[in-house]
Amino acid sequence: MIVCVNDTTISSLKYSINKAEKVILQDSSNDYFDGTINIVNNNNSFLIKENKEKKAQRIFTISNFSNLLVEGKYEIEFSLKNEKSKYPIEVVWINKPKVLYNPEYAIKLISYIDDDEVVKDLLFRDEEKYYEGLFDYWNIKYPTNGTKFNFAMNEYYTRADYAIENFSSLNSIDGAETDRGRIYITYGKPSSVERNYSEKNEIMEIWHYEKISRDYIFKDTSGTGKFSLVR
Repeated sequence: MIVCVNDTTISSLKYSINKAEKVILQDSSNDYFDGTINIVNNNNSFLIKENKEKKAQRIFTISNFSNLLVEGKYEIEFSLKNEKSKYPIEVVWINKPKVLYNPEYAIKLISYIDDDEVVKDLLFRDEEKYYEGLFDYWNIKYPTNGTKFNFAMNEYYTRADYAIENFSSLNSIDGAETDRGRIYITYGKPSSVERNYSEKNEIMEIWHYEKISRDYIFKDTSGTGKFSLVR
């Protein structure tokens, strides 16, 4: 985020981020440079250009705050000497895994890495609390050192998206629920994949995982793309 201030004598910009009249975060920025800029909308892409015709401003930069906030709408308040100004902002999860738009389904996928009782406990609440419970689960299991963005959660459900898109078959619409989908979601992309064909038109895939020193063998005996785990 960049904030332009006309007073070039100001060396620190105090700000707070609020939600429902409650202060969520308070900090200040001492990162600035003096210059003149214009922000131009070019086909929904915003460009920052120097404008030498304008009077120089003090331009503050504020970064690394969105990962401390959960998705949603907030209000940011700037304090300049004796003046305050407020602006609405929205924190958006860019490239958010599609699976997370269905919190109930995302919770059920946890069964690949945790006990069924854990899944039942997460589902034993009001539906509107599913998403909140999902975040709590991942932040407890994989702490994030203060950030709201959980890299482990993002990785897990990005894998789920990939499985849905790539491992569906004529007999199984949901690729995340196939054997290959389950292994991919649990362990990620294999180090290498071998594919062999037999005279009976059977297809065998061997997934090698070097880090865990393990191989998984899948076989499609029907030619429909449905691979079953055989070892």
